Amino acid sequence: MPLRMQEQGSAPVGFLFTALLSIVLFLMLIQVALTLYTKVVLVDAAGEGARVAGYLGSDLEAGIARTRALIQETDQDAAVTGRIFEAGGTQMIEIRIDASLPILGAFRLPGGLTAVGQGIVETLPEPVD
Repeated sequence: MPLRMQEQGSAPVGFLFTALLSIVLFLMLIQVALTLYTKVVLVDAAGEGARVAGYLGSDLEAGIARTRALIQETDQDAAVTGRIFEAGGTQMIEIRIDASLPILGAFRLPGGLTAVGQGIVETLPEPVD
């Protein structure tokens, strides 16, 4: 049997395998982009919430509310928690977001992403006598 007869019909099979590989790689790229976008939004929301909570006259609940308002953009029901702690003699606020990892668009893996933001609690300076 000549070599030409053995290769007959291999072009459609080669195209099929190449097309499937290209589609899978494209979907993986979309998945990575969606995950990175969600992570960036969550980190920004946590930082913004911590800064809002640290403003003079503000409180921790205001920061948590601001964080929840910002993460609505990612369409998630994420757990938002906050705490006040001291570091180096300065009061700090930490906002933590535990969210689900987006997989294949609408499907999500619970507890897959965590973002933490910190801010300094603003205080009035002590009066100097």
